[in-house]
Amino acid sequence: MKRFVLILMSLTLIIMSFTGCTIRIGDKGIKVGKTIEIGDTIVDNIQEPIGDTKELQLKLSAAIGDVNIIGGSNKLIEGEIKYNVKAWKPVIIIDEDNYKKKIEIKPPKTDDIHFGNDNVYTWNIQLNEQVPLDIIANIGIGKSNLNFSELNVQNIKVDTGVGDSNIILNGVYNSPIDIEIKGGLGNTDINLKGDFNENVTADIQGGLGDIDILLPKDIGVKVEVELGLGDIKVNGLKKVSEDNEKIYKNDLYDKSNVKIILKIEAGMGDIKLR
Repeated sequence: MKRFVLILMSLTLIIMSFTGCTIRIGDKGIKVGKTIEIGDTIVDNIQEPIGDTKELQLKLSAAIGDVNIIGGSNKLIEGEIKYNVKAWKPVIIIDEDNYKKKIEIKPPKTDDIHFGNDNVYTWNIQLNEQVPLDIIANIGIGKSNLNFSELNVQNIKVDTGVGDSNIILNGVYNSPIDIEIKGGLGNTDINLKGDFNENVTADIQGGLGDIDILLPKDIGVKVEVELGLGDIKVNGLKKVSEDNEKIYKNDLYDKSNVKIILKIEAGMGDIKLR
């Protein structure tokens, strides 16, 4: 219930964006005005060498803006963040403990949040494909394209507010993977067509929008679904439960040494499993 309240609040903020409003949050409450200064686009570059790092924990907190993640970097992390409000200069915190590096990227603490078509706030992040990765991505208002196909990802936590999400695991993975996705207002597309050599578990919570999941054909798959307000379409899986419990498996599930196990709690929207 609380999540739906937050989603509806976000929807209200989007409607306000058509007027180019600035919301100022302070001790005396919330005020709406047009006080924020929009300037030229600024580009902040991100570069961190691998060094002795054996494991990376990355946390991204993007209140507003689009977030894009890919692999293929020969550094630990590189990329750029573009923005056109000086007060939005991102904060980067780096901490290392016993060869495990923790990197957090977040917007600065500010009382002003501007909504409008003149906003520029884009996060383009490229990561190393060899270093084991745990990632936490908190995305407020904006689209996210998170491509983990070339990454040695082990734990994924994605929490979205308003905007469509595209999450791709279409590479080769030799470690177990644990996934947690909380959707907000927008569609969620998940590609799990990768070559998995260890088990994958995923807990997916929908919001207001459709969920579309692509599944592999060569390993065992089980999906437990709790439907909300919407329909479910299934291809390649068989229902193995009573009508009030929607559990699906493919023919390989009881034979396969490697399994994908999904738990889906839908909100308002359709689910496709294919």
